[in-house]
Amino acid sequence: MIFPLSLFYSLSMASPLPNTTSAAAGADAMWVNPANLSFRRKPSMLLSFQYSELQQKFSYANAIGPLGLGVQYTNTDEFNSIWNIANVLSFRLDERFRAGAQIDWQIPSEGQTYSTWDFGMGWRPLSYLGFGAVSTRDESVPEGSLYRFGPTLNVLQSRIMLSTDVSVSDQTPDEYGFTHLLIARPIKGLQVRLQSENFDTYSAYLGIGFGDGFTGLSGSFQTTSPSDYQAGVFVGTGIDEKKVISRGREVAAFKFSSSFPYRPTSSLFQSPAESYTNLLHRIYTASRDPSVQGLMFHIENLSLSFAQIQGVHPLANEAKSRGKKIIVYLDEDAGNSAYFLAGVADRILIHPSANLNIFGLSSTRVYMRSFLELVGVEPEFIKRSEYKSAPEQYTNRESSAPAKEQTDALLKDIHGTFVETMSKSRQIEESAVQAIIDGAPYAAEEAKQKLLVDKVLYPDEIKDYLKEYFDNSVELSNGYGNSITSDEWDSARKIALLYITGVITSGNSSSGGLFGGNATGSETIVNQIDEILDSDKFKAVVIRVDSPGGSAFASEDIWRAIERLKKEDIPVVISMGGAAASGGYYVSAGADRIFAEPTTITGSIGVYSGKFNAEVLLDRLGINIEENNTGRNAGIYSLFRPYDSSERTRMEAMIDETYGQFKSRVADGRGMTLEEVEQLARGRVWSGQAAKDNGLVDELGSLYDAISYAKSEAKVSSKASVHIWSIGETGPLSVASHQLQTMLYPLSSLQEDWQKLQQLQKEQYWLLDFSPYMIQ
Repeated sequence: MIFPLSLFYSLSMASPLPNTTSAAAGADAMWVNPANLSFRRKPSMLLSFQYSELQQKFSYANAIGPLGLGVQYTNTDEFNSIWNIANVLSFRLDERFRAGAQIDWQIPSEGQTYSTWDFGMGWRPLSYLGFGAVSTRDESVPEGSLYRFGPTLNVLQSRIMLSTDVSVSDQTPDEYGFTHLLIARPIKGLQVRLQSENFDTYSAYLGIGFGDGFTGLSGSFQTTSPSDYQAGVFVGTGIDEKKVISRGREVAAFKFSSSFPYRPTSSLFQSPAESYTNLLHRIYTASRDPSVQGLMFHIENLSLSFAQIQGVHPLANEAKSRGKKIIVYLDEDAGNSAYFLAGVADRILIHPSANLNIFGLSSTRVYMRSFLELVGVEPEFIKRSEYKSAPEQYTNRESSAPAKEQTDALLKDIHGTFVETMSKSRQIEESAVQAIIDGAPYAAEEAKQKLLVDKVLYPDEIKDYLKEYFDNSVELSNGYGNSITSDEWDSARKIALLYITGVITSGNSSSGGLFGGNATGSETIVNQIDEILDSDKFKAVVIRVDSPGGSAFASEDIWRAIERLKKEDIPVVISMGGAAASGGYYVSAGADRIFAEPTTITGSIGVYSGKFNAEVLLDRLGINIEENNTGRNAGIYSLFRPYDSSERTRMEAMIDETYGQFKSRVADGRGMTLEEVEQLARGRVWSGQAAKDNGLVDELGSLYDAISYAKSEAKVSSKASVHIWSIGETGPLSVASHQLQTMLYPLSSLQEDWQKLQQLQKEQYWLLDFSPYMIQ
């Protein structure tokens, strides 16, 4: 079968790698099927040079998300040299279906420029089956278009792929062309491709991964003319980036210099930060990588809660159990959190100018009652019950006895974990650890003399130290795992990972501003759960909760959505982060299993509501307010006068109703009586350890422990591959925001609490805790 020369030239010769319409992925997909470009989630690049006796071809392709740009230059002996410039746009129509379009400008050295249009679709209904189709229109050939379509069978988790394309043109509708392709990955980092076109042209490709990309060689020949061969060389990223050969002497380095949000966001002036879950995944990968001899945590600015740090500990301990060493370098940040992370280290290094600031923990709250009276504002809050201390910074001049009791207990539990970790790490009796803490801070050399660190080094001395410590030549791999690319063929077994972080509000989630955190909107979470319910791939749901709470109304909506998941027999597992208090606990209470870290702040089963009465302030300013109401309690939320007796009675009743509903949700979810819940409720916060002892959580464990449990509940083998699908990537605080909050602390904590109230200004009843539990 003979296609028009221009079509054969611009299409069959355009793709440097052996490929088909349904198997294509990465940057090369733009010359095969533009739809498939957006199946690859990370940027990819391909650079190639191909040589034959008749022509030499240089190709470059770059793909970022749905956009692609390609350039080819072909120099021939028999025809004009020609430039090919391709622009591609790929659309994600749903989870499994893609569509795309490409325009090629063919610019010959002699003759008129012309264009070629490609319209493609890619459909992957199953993890092992995909389809592709492309329609091409070449304006230099008025007789018609060329059509290519075919399936791909993906087996053994992409180790083997079998694919076929059928080609037909309008010009010769009774004649068909066939392309058969085998892609094999016999070992990690090694890829082999074998292709046959109409059983007269054969191609082969061998690609080798080298960590951050790949390189490869190809060759092809025709049976009708064996001497007419073609050879090619390739380099790129995004196809197979695992190392095929490893010396086994790598030290995986992880730099802690940002806030690691759960849901990264980007802006015009700021690229997205690495997420906390991606950080864990990189550490997890390093712990199991046979090429890695050790892990190094370089701490410049640690912005993780104690509970988030405890999520890192088991992964580091897993690495140690596999014979790997853990090195921690304390650079600019050598405070409580940094030293807590260093608790898993085999060796702790410190910058010569750093001070070891292991002071112990502190909790600070600013009380505004006297100031509000001074300006003429009266705070009026109704709460359930005595431990619900959130509004006390406005209603009190100092903390109440219940507030002091729970804060002291919380600090004691978290401090105990810190002391225990420090004792085990440095082999110091716990009784002596407190004296060390009381004597802080320590200069670097003094910390070394007290055996709190092992070596005082400048950053440029680290590599030499590692070579000495490991007694061989090691390679420090900065940014280990950043180039790991998930396969574009999704697993049939998925576990959804949702995030409930920041204040819980009605409506959509928002990222917050410079001086405040993000908010999780109930409407966003409900929509995400609807997406899960509409899919047949999700076997379980893990919800990471790191929230002080928020709106009672929004919390109820999220609780209800979780109940709908359970009714469909989809296991729901909660993983608690730094805080899962008040509304954060409300949304967790009905889950099948709740995991928390020992230092998680949780509980706070209580509710409050209120307002600020500015009547005196307005009177001082000479401002008169008149109300005209058609209902007895129509002015109940007025900020210009206090509650009257009728309004206060109704507010008390509504607070009782919401509090009762909260306790009921906990009783049903935890298998307790209302009386048992009341003993643990009353607004009291608990550490994760205390919550476990009291039955408010089921397990002490990390996010990975929660995911492992979800796999077992979904009847998935612990050794089986499962895709963790993070839903909802929008998000939280920037590094600059965190740094400014630290500088302005404790006043920033008051400002943050005020912002939380602003986020809840449309809500009536609040399940929220404020910043005194931002333990430092």
